[in-house]
Order: sequence, then structure tokens, then C-alpha cells
Amino acid sequence: MKTKKSQYVGSIERESITVTILLLLAASLLLTTSCSSTSKVATSNTKTSKSASLEGHKYVDLGLPSKTLWATCNVGAKKADGYGNFYAWGETKPKNDYSWETYTLPVDSIKISGKTVLPNNREFNDKWNYYRLKGRYTINTEKMKLLPEDDAATVNWGKSWSTPTVEQWNELCDTSLCHWEQQMKGFLVTSKKNGKSIFLPACGTYNGKEAPKTYFNEGDSVRYDGAYWSGTLVKEKMENTAPYLRFNTGYQRMRQSYITTGRQLPCGMSIRPVAKLPE
Repeated sequence: MKTKKSQYVGSIERESITVTILLLLAASLLLTTSCSSTSKVATSNTKTSKSASLEGHKYVDLGLPSKTLWATCNVGAKKADGYGNFYAWGETKPKNDYSWETYTLPVDSIKISGKTVLPNNREFNDKWNYYRLKGRYTINTEKMKLLPEDDAATVNWGKSWSTPTVEQWNELCDTSLCHWEQQMKGFLVTSKKNGKSIFLPACGTYNGKEAPKTYFNEGDSVRYDGAYWSGTLVKEKMENTAPYLRFNTGYQRMRQSYITTGRQLPCGMSIRPVAKLPE
């Protein structure tokens, strides 16, 4: 009897093992089907991500009226919070000295004499060089856009890309909510149209051979002051300056007034490219 009982128990154990194996096979089949379905979704998402790029560079469609597409990072950067390279206005390569002496666009240099008044009201005669553009950039029109061959965005990223015009910067400011990210040191710019965002790191500005620093001596400007070129020259200022977007830790949101018109062309600034899809 003991032997029969043992055989009976052994038979139950074998049947139990068989049922377990079948259940495991069924679960495996379901898991495979589920993974296959997930894989299709992932592939679809990947394709969508790949389609959101032009000439190898990613962009975000913020739903703007002009249909302008904003790049996710600066020229020379590999990620959204990367500083990238610094460029003088109209130059397409970074360098170590951002001054009139190293500026590559054609300019005239004029010697000017005048009086300089010190804070203690002492005056002395002074002489300095006054620089102004010449050649292909003239003052015959109210506004002039940066030419493709002089545009760091176009030259480095491809013909689909360009440096934002004043109008494009203003549109971004007028249609977005901006929040200062203290940890990342920059502005998170979120579209009011569709809720999508881009991040603008505060990279500072190069003057001469000096590393980026704030205009207000508020500390480490590389983290606290941002300046981005526009690709527009304005008639009354175009001899030696160009408009640019400026922000720092004191700004809680961007407005049109943040576009200023007083930065000298040789200064080194960041460039955040824009593009438009062909219609």
C-alpha cells in the first residue's frame, strides 16, 4: 500500500508540474504579446521624435502664429542646458578674443576726440576709435536680416536654420510664460498655445578676452546672466550694435522690453536657432 500511495503521490506531483509548466508557457506567451504591442508604440514614439528634427538638430513646435520652430539647444551645445559656443554678430566661428580688433566683418575705424568727465568732475581730453559696419550691411533699409553666409546657425546647422530675428524673439516673449530655474540657472519658456517648453541657459557674454560675466557685478554671470543674439540690424543702431535678448535672475518673466538694441557687434553671445518647415 505504501508503494501505491507513493506512486499516486508521484502522479499528482507530475501532473502539478505539468500544469505549472503550461501556466508558465501561457504567461510567457501573454508577456511576449504585451511586449510586442509595447514595442510598436515605442517605435511609433521614436519615429515621432525623429520627425521633430531638421538636418540632425531637434526642435520644439510651440504652436506660434508664425509657425516658427525653436531649437532645443544652443549652437555648439549637445543638450538643452549646455552653453554651446559664443559668437560675435555676423561671425560663424568661436574664438578667444571678442573685440573690434579681431572682428571679421568689414568695418571702418574713425579716430574720435572728446572730453571724458570722471565722477569727481575732473575732465580730460581723450581719443578713441569708433567702428562702424561697411560693405554688404548698409543703412539703406529700416531693418536688415543677417545674411546666411554670416549666420552661425545657418553655417553650422544647415540652411533650414537661422538666428532669430527681433520679431521672432518678441513673438516668443509675448506668447510664452517664463520661469527662472534656479538650479539649472536659466529660463524655462513655456508656450501659452500648447504647453510645450524650451530652456534658455544663462550663459553670459564675452567681452574682449574676458570670460562671460554679468553687467551688474552680481557674481558668477555665467550662471546668472543670459544674452542671445538676434539676426536683425536696426537702422538707427546698425553702425556698430545689434538687438539681442537679455535676461538675468532679476527677471521673472520675459517681455518685449527685454529685447535691447545696444550691444556692440564683436561681443560673444549665445545663439538659439529657429527654423520653419517647408510648406
